[in-house]
Amino acid sequence: MQEVEDVHGRSIVARIAWLIGAILSLMYVLSLNWMIGMEGFPDGYITESDLAARPYKNVCLVVQALCGFYFGYLSLSPRQKVPSYLAALSVAIAILMVLSMEVVIPWYFVSYLNLKDGRGG
Repeated sequence: MQEVEDVHGRSIVARIAWLIGAILSLMYVLSLNWMIGMEGFPDGYITESDLAARPYKNVCLVVQALCGFYFGYLSLSPRQKVPSYLAALSVAIAILMVLSMEVVIPWYFVSYLNLKDGRGG
């Protein structure tokens, strides 16, 4: 079965995959931005772990946004071929940012450094 190509010779499936990647990356950036903005809600107390992790969260936010914009560029670009190492690297960076935000940063600041995270009674 032959793949459907657009007028520039690029696969439609590849364009749709890059567009979905861009949408998911930018949606994660919006949710991450909301999560950073809600730190300290409702009483205004920002825990030690939130305060220490904020710069790292901001770096992850910017890198994830750049990946999302790059995925959008790849889906709309008229170039016929994207170097495979760039595509693989950008996907790996996006996955690494999500894992670092959801697993590594909370583990490091709460479990390893024993900073207070607001849990308890």
